[in-house]
Amino acid sequence: MMDYQINDSTPLAMLTVGQQKQIIKSTMEEVLSSLSPILEGEKKRFVYATSGVMDLLKISRVQAKELMKGVLKPAIHKNGRRVYVDAEQAIRIFDEYVKHK
Repeated sequence: MMDYQINDSTPLAMLTVGQQKQIIKSTMEEVLSSLSPILEGEKKRFVYATSGVMDLLKISRVQAKELMKGVLKPAIHKNGRRVYVDAEQAIRIFDEYVKHK
C-alpha cells in the first residue's frame, strides 16, 4: 500500500479507518485543550428570576423587581422567556449599591 500525504484536498473516501480515527482524535484533543481554561475556571452560579434574587439578597419581591430593572441589569441573562441572574455579580453589584445609598 502506498503512503501519501494527507492534506485538505484529500478525499475522505481515500482515508483508511485508522487515518480517520487519528484525525478525529487530534481534532478532539485540540478542542479540549482550547476549552480546558474554561472548564477548569470558576463555575458560575445562577439564580432564576425574581424569586431567585429575593432569596439571594434577602429582599422583598418589590425590591427585587426594582433592582432587576435598574442596577442589577448587568448580571441578568435572558434565554427566551427565562431570566437568569449571575449570583456572584448580583451580590457584588448589590453590595456597592447599598454602600452608596
